[in-house]
Amino acid sequence: MVSRCPSAPVNATLQPVSAVSKANIFLFVSDMRATIASRIKMRYIYLMKIIMVLILLGLMASPTFAQSLPEDKSAARILAYFRVGQETSPAANVTLEQFETHLKTLKSKSAPTALLDIIRAWEGNSALPDKATVITFDSGHRSILTKAFPLLKKYGIPFTVFIASDLANIGAPQYLDWDDIKTLRKSELVTIGMHTASYHSLQDIGTFEKELNTARARFREELGIVPTLFSFPMGEYNSAAVDLVNEQGFIALGQHSGVAYTQNTVLPRFTMNEYYSNETRLNMIINALPLPVTDISPHASISTDPKKALTAFGLTAIHGNEGITCYGSGEGIDVEKISPQRIEIRTSARMLSKRLRINCTQKIDENNVRWMGFLSVR
Repeated sequence: MVSRCPSAPVNATLQPVSAVSKANIFLFVSDMRATIASRIKMRYIYLMKIIMVLILLGLMASPTFAQSLPEDKSAARILAYFRVGQETSPAANVTLEQFETHLKTLKSKSAPTALLDIIRAWEGNSALPDKATVITFDSGHRSILTKAFPLLKKYGIPFTVFIASDLANIGAPQYLDWDDIKTLRKSELVTIGMHTASYHSLQDIGTFEKELNTARARFREELGIVPTLFSFPMGEYNSAAVDLVNEQGFIALGQHSGVAYTQNTVLPRFTMNEYYSNETRLNMIINALPLPVTDISPHASISTDPKKALTAFGLTAIHGNEGITCYGSGEGIDVEKISPQRIEIRTSARMLSKRLRINCTQKIDENNVRWMGFLSVR
């Protein structure tokens, strides 16, 4: 059976062809306007997302510290300890007697300050307390909890502990495990920072990035946070590692000597052990000021070529190079003053030691110096 179209109602009127065309054109134009408006809106939203991502990446690219404070108002003397009361490892240890003597001296002659409070002051362009000092611990040895913590509580001194997640995972008796770390976190004196997962020497940048991401994930799993503060294991870094750490939003610390201030990309620290912990050195550190320099070359402690050591450093001293003296640990170095501000430092092409520390001081008066340093790792 063939179907038929129903007939139009009797009272229906047919529109002229021209009116129908105008109506269709109007609808077509309206649809096009709506489509164009929708596409513009989508592209605007997409563009704004891109802009926001770029802004966030820019904020994460490097720590943003106010630069208007003079270096003496932003000076922080950061101390790096490792073990306490473990006399079998004197190069990485201070005795209980040495440590308590340090705490008494710091409490009476300086202003012990939490590292995060230092960072916040720099970000807010606020002056630090006079002779601000900071205590940190690397590698997460258990003596931090059993030996150092009771003394730090006794004197009310804040401190930061840097943890390698792999060492916390294994539950070895000589290292802090995650339960120990959670116990420390309950104290208002304690800030937890991060190493790479394994606390190994810096190798290739791919391995470094993998270990950094592993550590981040483990901290988030165990503590629900990723620390802001990062310490390069054994103070070893190159420019690629510094860039990666800054891109991930960390504040980075090394193990080269010097007084920290707002223009440091990697914050220097004075390492403390049984050999270098006497009262004279500690007082010199407390009274020291930053030695502000620019154009440091290279900005690294380890070469990008694993077969070569860094044997030359250059810097431009903002206050001029008059009175600057540089010396190396255990072997001689050559210092050449290229101009009234520029200095070049050269070590032996066949560096004798595995780790060479270079310290430069500039005399202010009979009792005070400006201080900065380099670490070269073979």
